[in-house]
Order: sequence, then structure tokens, then C-alpha cells
Amino acid sequence: MKTQRAHRRKLRFNSAKDAAPVTAARTERAPKQPVKRRTRKQRSRRVSPVDTRHSNATQQIQDLPSAMWSDVQDRLAAAKNLGELTQIMLQFFKRHEDLQGSASAPVFPIFVPASEIYKMKVPRKRRIYDVLNVLEGIGVIKRVRCVETRRTKGGFLYFGKDAVIQRLAEMQSNAAQVMVTFRQRRGLKAASITEEDSALVQAIEEKAVAEKWTGLTSTTVCFLSLLFQQDYQVGMAVPGMSERLVEAKKCIGALASTSPRNEPPYTDVQRRVYDAVSVLVACNLILTAATTATVVHPKLYERFIQTAQKQRASPRSRNRSSIMALGKFIRHYLDREPMVVISCAIGAVAVSLPLVVVPIRRSMGLPTDQYDGPIIPDSIKKSRGHLATPEQ
Repeated sequence: MKTQRAHRRKLRFNSAKDAAPVTAARTERAPKQPVKRRTRKQRSRRVSPVDTRHSNATQQIQDLPSAMWSDVQDRLAAAKNLGELTQIMLQFFKRHEDLQGSASAPVFPIFVPASEIYKMKVPRKRRIYDVLNVLEGIGVIKRVRCVETRRTKGGFLYFGKDAVIQRLAEMQSNAAQVMVTFRQRRGLKAASITEEDSALVQAIEEKAVAEKWTGLTSTTVCFLSLLFQQDYQVGMAVPGMSERLVEAKKCIGALASTSPRNEPPYTDVQRRVYDAVSVLVACNLILTAATTATVVHPKLYERFIQTAQKQRASPRSRNRSSIMALGKFIRHYLDREPMVVISCAIGAVAVSLPLVVVPIRRSMGLPTDQYDGPIIPDSIKKSRGHLATPEQ
């Protein structure tokens, strides 16, 4: 038995010994290939200003010369109201357009990086972004947000002054289409003004969510869309327009204050409407002429008085006589303060805005004279003669 076991072990040892050189030979004949390792490309946080798929259709921006930058900074430091800031920002974009070349026409859109806005030194930089939000609402610029996955960098696309006319015509057409659809859905049943405004504001709010508009941008579009629904010869007070916008937002459940100052929702809407009007006046899209106030919205008057009464009854109020004086001033202000009538300067492209009555708010910087801003083309400026004015 022992002899058989030893013989078996010897056979197994010899078979393994004989097979070893064959395996080694096969391994030596195999070609030696280097190990491929995947290398990760180094990519910075800010890779490209726009999407690479649209790089051919977008003109890259050039830096402004130091002399121009110093002039812009000086003018921004001296700006006192929203209208002056609007004119400075329009000239800022126009200078970038002029840098693209004088031999050939500039290629739109022109990308302006967000760092250009960061470098602006203004006591209240939030007002610059208010101007940019309104300009986005009328189609002058479009915000580009930073998305690392799509290789985009934050900034603004400047489309030029001629894009405003196309945007306003599109806005008027969309508002008319929404009203036609709403009336067809209602049939013979009569609808109130609040219901019509709610349908229009609802469509704009849905588009604002899809386009990721800011609150001031959507307010600008809502304000202009409501104006397009009015008769050209009928005056409309801006407090009344803000009241209609508040009621429409309340009807669709979209009335919510997004202000960091925790102000009431109707105050937030009214402030945004006045900011939009200030920028539109400075853009020369609407013209102003002084007139006398004849009609005051009753709800606005009641809210002013209720606010004064609440402040007077508050235990935190230290000087109640000043609150009572404020209430008297509000009554005189609503009855005697001169008003401003706004008319449109876009008659050449079959776009008509009604006359709008706006109280002069000196604290908000609403101007009372006519501006000659850089946003309206020469062909549109020639058509001002046939516009209806209060004197006509």
C-alpha cells in the first residue's frame, strides 16, 4: 500500500513539473501591453461663458477700456434715482456693442459676464439688478445662469435695442390670444375685469416659472400686458393698475410677498409696478406729460388711511402727532398732487399702449420730463408726431 501511494505522489509531481515549462513559455510568448489608465481632464470652475453648442451664434464680449470704466463708475456714483441708473446701464451695453467692430454690424446676442456687474460700485447695488430685471422683461437682455453640467457661466445676453419692438409685439399678441381663449371658454357667460386679469396673469405666471423670471420681470410683463388690454384713449392710474394686479394674483393664489423687508404683498406689488414704470420711462418706451389728478382709486385711499390709523394706535409709535400729520398729508397728496400721463412711442409697428396716469413720486425718482434714451431706433422716433397727447 505504501508503495502504491508513493508511486501516485510521484506521478502527480512529475505531471506538474512537466507542465510548468509549457505554461511559462505561453506566458513569455504573450505580448506585453501597457496598462491604460483613464486620465481626468483638468477643468476650471469657469470654463466657457456660453454653451459650446451655441458658441458660433454668440459674440464674445471684450473688456471695456479703463477710461470707459472710470466714466461708468463716476456716473453710477452720481446717480440719484432709478431713471438715471437705467440710462447708465443702457449706455453700458451700448458701449459693449460698439466694441464689437465698426466695419461690420455687431452679431447679437452679445454675452456680458456677470463679473462686469459685480465690479460696479453703487451705494445700493440692488437697484442695478432691478433695472436689469425690467430690461429682461422688455427683451433687451436675457439672464444666463451658471450651470456646470452644461458648461455655462453666469451673465447676460444683450440683444440690442431693436429686439424691444419685437418683444412688445409678441407680448401684445400673446395677451390677445389669452383673452380670445378665455372668452371662448366662457361662452355667453359674462366675465368680470378681475376674472379676465386673472386669466392673463395666470398665463404669465406659468411662463415666468418656465423661463425662471424674477418677480420684477414677471411684474413688468404683467403690467404691460394689462396695458395692452385697455383703450388707447382711456387714462389709467398706476395705483389702479397695481390694485388690479393685486386682485388678479389674489384670485389665482399667487399673492405672496417675496421682499426681504417682510412688507405686505400689495405693497410689494405696488413698489414693483412703480419700479417698472420708472425704468420704462427712462428707456423712452413711454412718454410723459404733466396733467391734473381727477380720479383717485378709493381702495388705495382707504389703505393709506388704515395704515396711518394702525401706526397711530401702535404702542411702539413714539410720536403720534407725526402719524396724524402723515394722514393729513396723504389726503392732500391724493387730492392735489400733480399727476403724470404716460403715452406710448411704438405706433410704427402697430403696437399701442394706453394713456397711463402716474402720481409723481419724488422719493422714487419718477421723472416728469421727456427722455431721449438710446433704446428707440430712429425709425420709431420719427413716428411720435401722430401719438395722442393730453393737449390734443
